[in-house]
Amino acid sequence: MDEYLYKLSKFFPLYDFEVSEYFKKLSNTININYENNEYQFSYIGVHLLLMTYLYFIVWQISKMSNKMYELTALFARPFNGSEINFDGIESIFDFKDLPEKEVINFLYLIGFDKSYLTILKKQIEIRNAMAHASGTYDILEEEPFKIAVDNVISIFEKCHKNICDNLLLKEYSNQLYIISHNKIDNDSISEFVENNLITELSLSYTEISYIMNLGKNKVCSVMEGLSAKEYVIIKKAHLLVQKVCVERYLEQ
Repeated sequence: MDEYLYKLSKFFPLYDFEVSEYFKKLSNTININYENNEYQFSYIGVHLLLMTYLYFIVWQISKMSNKMYELTALFARPFNGSEINFDGIESIFDFKDLPEKEVINFLYLIGFDKSYLTILKKQIEIRNAMAHASGTYDILEEEPFKIAVDNVISIFEKCHKNICDNLLLKEYSNQLYIISHNKIDNDSISEFVENNLITELSLSYTEISYIMNLGKNKVCSVMEGLSAKEYVIIKKAHLLVQKVCVERYLEQ
């Protein structure tokens, strides 16, 4: 189980104390149930990690696609008696007042079609069936538990790919373009990585790895009308970003 949890941990923000503490406590619960062969209750914990990750994704959407996020928020319906200031989310757990299926609707903004959103919502129904007292258990053995967890991991991976390809690439490229008009050296790039990528966007290990594996031409491909000089400067900035990330965040 530790191997699964380690893999999932890489999808969460590198530096977010609240999320890290929740992940740590929930991981302990997952492991205790797993070690005692209580696979169904262990899976419920894994599902909570999935929903935490989806909250995180929606929060990132609010940063990288604010106008579309605000438009989608107009149609989101919180639980009765609850109110959410979608423009003033301070913690990813503020989304707890929004029904889980409403949270999933925001994932349309990272390129998921209706059919895949339906698949994700099915996960909620599966969890609900397990969490309600029914007198029966749905996951009694380790093998179906592992299959269920593998399915959750595949959702993490697909969400990661979609937010990177549909939002992060463009956001990262746009921010590189902006800083390319200023002095570019190790100090300025270090500050950019720390302030813009790690603090502002709360990037995860997997997202930093995505940036690390971006080719220079791929970064520039989403920008139109670049002069030859701008192209060279942006490629230089990208190489420096990769250097900083290797030194600070990928040698953990």
